[in-house]
Amino acid sequence: MGMRQSGRTEAENVFTCESDTASIVQAAGAAMQWEGQECCSPYGYGDSASRIAGSLFSFIQADKSEILRKSFYLGDILEGRNG
Repeated sequence: MGMRQSGRTEAENVFTCESDTASIVQAAGAAMQWEGQECCSPYGYGDSASRIAGSLFSFIQADKSEILRKSFYLGDILEGRNG
């Protein structure tokens, strides 16, 4: 209700309205028609935290010798060119 959520991404089953009685009643009526219907969340499936934790855990356990090795391009120097 009102402007607090203005501009935010919202799912199809979110009904925005003004903070007056008529707008609230109208939005509530529209929401009641959605009862029991499936809707996709614009924010994913609710498993972000476990996916992030899994990625971090995999990184912690990984061999970092290749991941953290910095490489340099030496092609011009090896070929006798000085950039």
